[in-house]
Amino acid sequence: MQPVHVHGGSVLLDKLARARLPGARLEWSEVLCDGPTPAGLDPDAWYDLRAAYLAQSFAPDAKDEVRERLVAQDRALAAMAVSAEIVLWFGPELFCQALLMRLAAWLHGRTVTASLVGPGDLPGRPGCSVGQMIDVELKAAFAARVPLDAAATGLAARAWAAYTAPDAAAVEALLARDDFTPLPYLADALRRHLAELPAASDGLAQSERLIVSAHAAGSPEPFATVAAAEARPWLTDTLYAGIVRRLASGPAPLLTITADGRVPRAAITPRGRDVLAGSDRWLTPARWVGGVKLP
Repeated sequence: MQPVHVHGGSVLLDKLARARLPGARLEWSEVLCDGPTPAGLDPDAWYDLRAAYLAQSFAPDAKDEVRERLVAQDRALAAMAVSAEIVLWFGPELFCQALLMRLAAWLHGRTVTASLVGPGDLPGRPGCSVGQMIDVELKAAFAARVPLDAAATGLAARAWAAYTAPDAAAVEALLARDDFTPLPYLADALRRHLAELPAASDGLAQSERLIVSAHAAGSPEPFATVAAAEARPWLTDTLYAGIVRRLASGPAPLLTITADGRVPRAAITPRGRDVLAGSDRWLTPARWVGGVKLP
């Protein structure tokens, strides 16, 4: 069977073409580590919800186009899976693992030939490992791909059900009881996902705390500082910008934006310092963390 290489971005797929790896390529682009992913929606409601969120966050005034792309990539994947080997390329960080979880869950119970290229961490290259490999590494990783069997897709299906549940206790229970050997980086990704819930101490998600701390320390490049503080960096510049704007919102923000742009520049406020010091608590604007809707 000819392979179809599936990844969440075009950069890796272009590298695969230049490396002359055989097969077709499909960009299955989503940002499932961010925004609403509630369980129980029919396909139309799911596409409507995700398109509205993605358009608001990444492509203002393009909701219809975003929805069409989401539908089209699912249809393309289903069509290709009939006669091709689906090869999923995903790194160990939260961004990639959320996509892997969703796609492997979709594969569960289907008569599909599928495999995974998931090399894990590369020394000195944290984050999306598959996106950072050179030609010879890509060819070796493809040759070493592993079948996605029922144990892996079943684990993904259970993990996706927990991820989309309205209570974070579902993910906690899954982490406590399941064997993650078939998808060895998913457990860490789910723990990192849980860290995006507000902490009891200061109300901050981990990404929010890292961003406020970088500004408190006067970092000249806070985006890079935040990435360096993560064991497996997962925030894109757009996701980072959205969090900065959230922290700069409301009547008593933790940051003030000093220069807006794709990656806004900001300064910490006195309240931001108070929250970091533990003398105040951040009350997040309404948002979603997977299937959990925060008021």
